Amino acid sequence: MHILFYYPSTKLGGQQTQLLQITESLVELGHKVSWLYQFDGVLKERIAENAVIKKIKLPTYNKSRFGVLRILNRWCYHFFGKMQIQNYCKANEVDVILSSNTPDSITLSRVSMSLGIPHFRVLGGSMVQVEPHWLEKYESLNIDGFINGYFGWPAVFDELKEANISSSKFIEMPFAVDTNNFFPLTADERTKKRSKLGINEDDLVIGWVGRVAKNMQVWNTVDLLEELSKRNYKGIKFLCVGGGDDYEHLKEILQNKKLIDRSILTGWIPFDEMNDYINCMDVIPLLEEDPQGGSIVREAMACGRVALSVDGVSGTQSLFMKPDCTILVKPENYIFDAANKIAELIEHKERLKVLGENARSYVEKELQFKNQAQIIIECARNC
Repeated sequence: MHILFYYPSTKLGGQQTQLLQITESLVELGHKVSWLYQFDGVLKERIAENAVIKKIKLPTYNKSRFGVLRILNRWCYHFFGKMQIQNYCKANEVDVILSSNTPDSITLSRVSMSLGIPHFRVLGGSMVQVEPHWLEKYESLNIDGFINGYFGWPAVFDELKEANISSSKFIEMPFAVDTNNFFPLTADERTKKRSKLGINEDDLVIGWVGRVAKNMQVWNTVDLLEELSKRNYKGIKFLCVGGGDDYEHLKEILQNKKLIDRSILTGWIPFDEMNDYINCMDVIPLLEEDPQGGSIVREAMACGRVALSVDGVSGTQSLFMKPDCTILVKPENYIFDAANKIAELIEHKERLKVLGENARSYVEKELQFKNQAQIIIECARNC
């Protein structure tokens, strides 16, 4: 079977990482994968190791924000996107196409309608949080019209129900993480890596991995760091791996909060080095009132680090973050409670090792991308 992903960016991010790892599992199962994209990034070479990767040229979506120019911009994006993807599908006998964000789901729906190819959407996160404006228009624009099904989990399906999407289209996808590329280093290796970053042996490192943008949770991690600083904990450092449009703003915020001296900001790094950097961290938080998964915490678990998040009303995090290998706090006062949990770890540092070892053991048994790939293949065959 030939499966085509369209995701515009090959930069480091949760959705890109998930699609990359599904790609590798699909190829391992004997299928062909193509990946069409717009923007070069650190994952491009890794994707090309398994998939046929092809760059297409499109205008930046919503580059113009006003009136006729905005309408023209969107029309060009969808029209030229459809033509290029459609031509690729016809020339390469694609069997199924997968989209992720809403604008590209619209484009691929037009390809699906034209060629009769099944089209599925892989939901990477909460639309209420990331695409609320699209969710409001989902039904009126009939975005669902040519989507055969949605891969996701109960909380994101509940959001789509508000747009009157039939529950018959919801395909539950278990969470997963790449345990081959994310794994614990030995104690000596970890000490050497931390030393090169200026991290002392007794420091407790709070980490962030991914895109630095206003709609990401890195700002809540900064608030956590500030709370710990107010409590006069000296040996705490912040290691931020990643970049984005608001990277300079993050530096400014850390400077204003007098946290810059205890912060290590790497910007974007080669994907092959990511495991080393995560291993340099002790606690990797994903903090907001109701988080929806997050590759950052699953990769932390795979590396034997302590993942810390919030047990929100949806219960999403508790689906894969178990009490004996991770830390969950309640939504009320989650920054304050997260700081309390870290204070406990400072007092009992042996818990870092116990939780980390339990987390690694759990993900090896339960969180495999092969399971996601098999679900995609089964659904595609049944269309």
